[in-house]
Amino acid sequence: MVRWMLCPVPDNPTPYVRTNMANGYMVIYEAAIEEVDGAAILSVLLMYHDKENRLDGSGDHMATDFTTLESDVWPNMEIEVIPALPSRPKKRGKEERKYGGLDALGPGGNMGNMGASFAIDVGRVTDLANLNHLRVAFSHEGQGLNVAFSLCPVSLPRHKLSLCTNALRWYPPNEIAAWLEYHFLYGVEHVYLFDRFGEYMHSLKQYEEEKRVTVIQWRPYMQGFTGNEKDGENFDQIGIVNVCIWRYRTSDEWMMHLDPDEYLHMPDTQVDKMRLVDRKGSLVSYLTELDPQKHELVLKSVNFVGEQTHPALMFTPYPFVKSHMRNGDDMGDIRTKWIARTEQVKFAAVHYICSLFDSPSWKWLWDESRESSDSRASLLLPSSEFRINHYRAEGADGAGKGEVPDLEATWALDLVQGRLAKLF
Repeated sequence: MVRWMLCPVPDNPTPYVRTNMANGYMVIYEAAIEEVDGAAILSVLLMYHDKENRLDGSGDHMATDFTTLESDVWPNMEIEVIPALPSRPKKRGKEERKYGGLDALGPGGNMGNMGASFAIDVGRVTDLANLNHLRVAFSHEGQGLNVAFSLCPVSLPRHKLSLCTNALRWYPPNEIAAWLEYHFLYGVEHVYLFDRFGEYMHSLKQYEEEKRVTVIQWRPYMQGFTGNEKDGENFDQIGIVNVCIWRYRTSDEWMMHLDPDEYLHMPDTQVDKMRLVDRKGSLVSYLTELDPQKHELVLKSVNFVGEQTHPALMFTPYPFVKSHMRNGDDMGDIRTKWIARTEQVKFAAVHYICSLFDSPSWKWLWDESRESSDSRASLLLPSSEFRINHYRAEGADGAGKGEVPDLEATWALDLVQGRLAKLF
């Protein structure tokens, strides 16, 4: 599978482009060529920040200055494509059904916008047939914008199901390896790990050689960033999530997003209901049989709290084993996670797919009474079928107390340990 996207730069492995402007700076997270009815549409995922680095309404993610983009940058920005193609680049209109002009990736208002996108018609897909490099330049004298980036055709392997994660804080490498092996058991074919501090390039080398993991260095682009929560510890997480979607939407059919302390889980009752011998490959089997009109699965989360000693498991270092006290059966304080068909997703947040191409209304909170096409394309799974086990430190904000013993996830222990013993 060949996809035109930002070219890899050997001496700059971080795959985004940051440029200073007169009153702030722009970060181009990803750029790719999308085919729409034979046209080559340059789709650019970006953020524009003023100098104050404003966080959004949740206080955790960076908000983009969409007002300046809409009123000045987009309408007055000059675009150049090198080599010149038969047609001059043309900004798409906002009314276009798919990849329309300037788009806000967020609901605005108190929550703000967590990103923006440009869509530019650069000609016909056939115009690119004999090229191996395309240089694109954006300029705006009044805003001090002068940035160029390169697109290349990149060969991508196909995957039925992939997983995107971001190590925005440190996790022990042995826990990351166990987390990978655990999800491979469910049928995940590939994992894209965004590595903020460059700590996993060596420890996960074996997985990269097996082509099961891609480690992507993702240095923080916010100047003065310290990693503290008060600075917006997850300030660029939504950007990372969407890079996964935008970059791999033509090669990876389904994608899910989890943090390294979150584990997919199929409860014992569902295993019995499906008459499974074990859970291996069960998620891929579920997706294969899913109604083709469903584009998103919404999974509930439940917190497992602290670390406990169990006589049979006391020397096991993995969170899905050493933490087996969860919150009550009502799954209190629900935070959802998603699994989605990548080609249908317009924009994703951490806990929700916010809009689909065919139905761009915003859906920040799940509402079972909604009758929109977004709602009909989504499926809220009962926690008795699949859920996310979130392993939290005791006393962490919103973690709960962990009142119910639950050792179901230990089904994977011997399989994970056996695999790790062979690798390391």
